Parts: sequence; C-alpha cells; structure tokens
Amino acid sequence: MNAPNQPRAKRSTGAIVGGLIAVALGSAFAWLGSRELVSELSLRSNHEVVDASVVDARIMESRKLGRTYEVQYRFNVPGSSESYTRRDETGRADLWTSLEDEETWREAQRARRVRVIYRPTDPWVNRPEKAGAMPLGDTLAAVILGLVIAVPGLLLVIFQIRGMPQPAPRPGP
Repeated sequence: MNAPNQPRAKRSTGAIVGGLIAVALGSAFAWLGSRELVSELSLRSNHEVVDASVVDARIMESRKLGRTYEVQYRFNVPGSSESYTRRDETGRADLWTSLEDEETWREAQRARRVRVIYRPTDPWVNRPEKAGAMPLGDTLAAVILGLVIAVPGLLLVIFQIRGMPQPAPRPGP
C-alpha cells in the first residue's frame, strides 16, 4: 500500500487496453490448448478403434519439421449415422493430420484406410492410432504461450489500475 503522501504514477489508457487485449488473447490460447489437452488425455484413457476411410493424402515439406505425411479421413461409429473427421477445439473439421512415418502413410494410401482411435462418448475427439506429431506437444505449447501472454498483460493492467508508487525524489548535490 502506498503512503498517503507518496505520489502515484499516471495511469496509461493505452497500457490498460493493451494489457486487456493480451489477457484476452492469452486466455483464448490457454483455454483452447487446455481443452485440447483434456481431450487428448481422455482419449488415451478411454477409446475405441475404427478403420477410417482415407479421403485424401499429401506430403508436406517444411524447414522446421522436414517432410510430413498427412491424410484426411472420415469414419462412422456403430449406432450413429453421422460421419466423423479430424476436428479441433475451434470446431474446424476435415483437418489434415500427420501419420508417424512414410511407411504408415503409404499403407494408408494404398488401402485407402487408416486406423483411428476415438472417444466413445464423443467421436469428434479422435486421431490416427499412429499419429505423426507428438499429440500433446502443440497443446502444451498453446497453454504455455497463452499463459506467457496473459499473465504479463494481467500484471500490467493491475499495476496500471492500482498505480505504481514513484520513487521518492533524491536530494540534489
């Protein structure tokens, strides 16, 4: 708490708005990442396996990841007339997903089938049995990035609203 006679720093509306934007953006990343994390962990603990139809296949090249082997797939589950695809927490469906290696990709392309694990209570939560990327890697990165953005933004807003005490002036020579 500030001493009554200690002056406070001026509040900056721009800093408060910027901090609020950082909190909103960071919170969105952290929320989506945490939902994806919970989905992956629940998928690991309770899942069914189904052969999905490979709709399309491609090879992607990037400097960071090198060559990845990707497919799009579609499947049905017993007792449901709905077709399911790879979907993320934002609701985007028919997503491309990488397989673990070229051999798995070639076999999926040849057979036009790929084995997929899905959550029985929500088949939209699914991924290839032999997924290429570490399924938790991107989700953990999203949670961490969200927190790295949101926490400093929140601190900035708090400090701007509360007002930081200015240091006492030093007596001159």
